[in-house]
Amino acid sequence: MIGTVTLNPAIDVILEVSNLKINHYNKVLNAHTTSGGKGINVSKAVRGCDRETIAIGFLGGGRGRMIEEELRESS
Repeated sequence: MIGTVTLNPAIDVILEVSNLKINHYNKVLNAHTTSGGKGINVSKAVRGCDRETIAIGFLGGGRGRMIEEELRESS
């Protein structure tokens, strides 16, 4: 098993656009939110390689619950 430590977990927002134009307004086609942070991202990659992993860190509040729920669903 591989353990990762994330002292500053985050919520990443991924915006999908059809054609990115620099210095222009770009229409967002879709937006996704996902848990993030270096340790969490490494745990996701390890899990993608069919290995056991555990992500360790500090969570609190509504966003912490969101991160915890997402990680539990993906395990």
